[in-house]
This record gives sequence, C-alpha cells and structure tokens, in this order.
Amino acid sequence: MLNDSKLAIAILHEFFPIRARYLGRHLIESNKTVKVLEEWREQQLFKFIGLLSQNAEDLEQGYVENRITKVAWAARLRKRSNRYTRKDKAALILDLTARNRN
Repeated sequence: MLNDSKLAIAILHEFFPIRARYLGRHLIESNKTVKVLEEWREQQLFKFIGLLSQNAEDLEQGYVENRITKVAWAARLRKRSNRYTRKDKAALILDLTARNRN
C-alpha cells in the first residue's frame, strides 16, 4: 500500500501545482488573443483549475498528516464530477490507503 500511495502522490505532482498554474495563465492569455470563451467562462475555468490544485494539495497534506477526514473530503469532491482521470484515480488510491491504515 505504501508504494501505491507514493505513486498516487507522484501522479498528482505531475500536474499540480506548477503545470496547473501554467495552464490557467495560458488559458487567460490565449483567450485575450482568440476570444473563444466569454469572460465569465474563462474565470470559471481558471477558478476550477485553482480548486483542483487546492484539492490535490489537501489530498497530499491529509495523507502526510494521516488525517482521514481531510483525505476523504478531498476525494469526495473529486468523485462528484463523475470523470475518473489519472488524477482522480490517484485521489481514490490515497483514500483507500488511508482507510486501510486505520
């Protein structure tokens, strides 16, 4: 289980926070030029990227601090989207690992 947890955290670190910040900035800069998205939608996406970054940080912090409630809350937020990406799978692995510890 420890290796699964380390893998899950490594997967989260592939995208969060550095690449996610870059994506958010790129979204705003590109939309200034192309104007594909309305301003409200651009801000919605930018804030969603920020929320996902915070969620990834909470998952890792909850795991490191061995706080199941924090890990479970972060994983629950991700499940609501009904889209299971590699990052979502990492969240689920962290959640299951934390449950098995207790």
